[in-house]
Amino acid sequence: MNRPARPGVHTGRPGSLVGLAGLFGLIGVVGLACGACSSSHEQPAQADAATTTADCAVDAGYHPSTYAPDLTQTGDSGAMTFVLVSANPAPPGVYANTWTLKLLDGMGHPITDATFPNIKTWMPLHGHPSPVAPTFVSNGDGTYAVSLYLFMAGLWQVTFDAQSGSSSDSTMFTFCVGG
Repeated sequence: MNRPARPGVHTGRPGSLVGLAGLFGLIGVVGLACGACSSSHEQPAQADAATTTADCAVDAGYHPSTYAPDLTQTGDSGAMTFVLVSANPAPPGVYANTWTLKLLDGMGHPITDATFPNIKTWMPLHGHPSPVAPTFVSNGDGTYAVSLYLFMAGLWQVTFDAQSGSSSDSTMFTFCVGG
């Protein structure tokens, strides 16, 4: 049963001015929300350091590392040691990054034949990865050139799953990027 509209009450009929205004308002809100996690590759003049610091401090459960050359982490299973020899830019920054990663076995010897079946970039506070998949190239001496694209400022986790023969291990580096 259709009832006549009362003044000031939205009828929900297509084409009503109130319905169109509500629709455009909803589109605007969705656009603003989606704009915060844009995957645009355009580079702004500079990252907003205050926003980055706030993003990184939101949850005490995350513990970003302070970048320093030769940042060393033992793998989750203890079979390998991951050494972030260098980062360009240093500390890791927004957009293109090249890391030199050294991989050592349990005896401290370089692993020259490793593969990385998975290198995952992740923003835990935003719930998304980088739109560009990381790549790696062996330098032949136990170090690997890793290319990453961290497209926005904030807290980033970079997880390395490494494999060498029957041995495998993983670790995660966490950095506050762009601040």
